[in-house]
Amino acid sequence: MNNPFRLSDGKEVKDVQELISICKTSSKDCEKYLVNKDFERWFRGIKEDELANIANQSKGDISTFLNNSEKYLEQKKRQKEIESIVKKYGQKYFLFQLLLYL
Repeated sequence: MNNPFRLSDGKEVKDVQELISICKTSSKDCEKYLVNKDFERWFRGIKEDELANIANQSKGDISTFLNNSEKYLEQKKRQKEIESIVKKYGQKYFLFQLLLYL
């Protein structure tokens, strides 16, 4: 990533997952970044607009931010897995497997 998030102690956060992990252990520090909209600006800068919206809508509540961010990232991961299956096997195969699962 070309644009790391810089913490007040000088540490550079290179990706979203690393940021989430840090926020779980240093919630008070991260809450300041959330309130000051630093996360929102960084997410927009790295083209993660949905995470920027989540940060904005969290209204400074780090628990809400973490919960909603993790849900979003899980959905994004599932979407990539679905796209990979469809690309590899085709849409009909995926739909067939989905019907079997239901």
